[in-house]
Amino acid sequence: MKVLQYLIWFIPMVIALDQRFCNFPREEPKKTEEGEQLKEAQSAIITANTEFALKLFKHVASKSSLVKGSQIQNIVFSPLSISTALSTLVLGARSTTHQEILDVLNQNLTQEAEVHGALGHLQQILSQPQNDLQINIGNAIFVDKKMEILESFRNETKHYYQAEIVKTDFTEGPQVKGQINDHVKTKTDGKIPEVIKNVDPDTLMVLVNFVLFKGEWKLPFAPPLTTNDKFIVDKDTAVNVPMMSNPGVYNIHQDKTLLCTVIEIPYKSEASMLLIVPEHGKINDVEEALSVDVISGWRKSMGKCKINLHLPKFSITSSLDLKTVLSDLGMATAFSVQANFSGISQDVQLRVSQVVHKVILNVDDRGTKGSPFSGYGMTFFSAPPNVKVNKPFLVLIIDDETDIILFMGRITNPLKKNVEV
Repeated sequence: MKVLQYLIWFIPMVIALDQRFCNFPREEPKKTEEGEQLKEAQSAIITANTEFALKLFKHVASKSSLVKGSQIQNIVFSPLSISTALSTLVLGARSTTHQEILDVLNQNLTQEAEVHGALGHLQQILSQPQNDLQINIGNAIFVDKKMEILESFRNETKHYYQAEIVKTDFTEGPQVKGQINDHVKTKTDGKIPEVIKNVDPDTLMVLVNFVLFKGEWKLPFAPPLTTNDKFIVDKDTAVNVPMMSNPGVYNIHQDKTLLCTVIEIPYKSEASMLLIVPEHGKINDVEEALSVDVISGWRKSMGKCKINLHLPKFSITSSLDLKTVLSDLGMATAFSVQANFSGISQDVQLRVSQVVHKVILNVDDRGTKGSPFSGYGMTFFSAPPNVKVNKPFLVLIIDDETDIILFMGRITNPLKKNVEV
């Protein structure tokens, strides 16, 4: 049986606060501007992407929590990258295969053409160059030279997702591996040097999606203030980590019901990192309670606080094998002999053999882009309270203009650099 091999690759706390340093509630956030013709569809696709992100995160988190006894694992992934790649696949899926992928993506909200149009337009918006923020989204489809791709699939993937279709010979394993890796390496300025390690000679197609995110903090952390400090992994384990420090005014919300603190760290341009830091032993409760309304409520309820924020540096490469996860979530047919991808090619019967998602997420004193340190923080006449992120926490990187989640993760041990789930 010939198979379709599908790969995705891309880069990319209770705290008592002194009310003297806080001002609640925060001003209403500015409403974002969306394309007039696609406004309704874009709103629907952003909500669907968030629901998909939370559904995927909860499933991966619950599975990974069972690994290695009581120590839960780090998780990092890009819901936008995964949903974009799966949406590309939807264009060629038919019958039950088609409907299952839409159901998993929560994309049964508008007409399908509007869904693809909205997601493709969002990709263009996010990819627009900015001085202090880079979001590079790309798609490429490598096709065996013996297989004929339907012109309709070729045109739609190009129109909606700017996907490049490249002919290759999968029987030439080392050459194909180098061709695919070199393509992505070039598109990501060398940040992603290798996307695949080997190629099965029976493969007929490889779909590659990548997202590269580089941003600088609006208030960079001062390198001289970084010191070693304890990070409490669980009740039995503590590790010494490089803990960054920066005094400043941050948007903060304390959720007294879920027993967690939410801190927003802005980038220089229209993006922000949202840290969700639960009390010890409460991280699973917070994960289970995550929803579109909960996250929206946190952001609307934030107040500006003068604090001295302490955040660990971390650099994590996360590899997720999503075949089992996506099957569990409801799209098992795509991986079976009953798969129907006749919208891609009618020469052979295709099925998905592999879904691999890899992320590289770096957080340091400059942000996620290496650049010279240029100053930091503010000066206060009285010392603001220390807020230490020294226990397992959740992290979201959100594009503020669209409110779409670019990255989502759970950091339980900042020293663990490589994670496979």
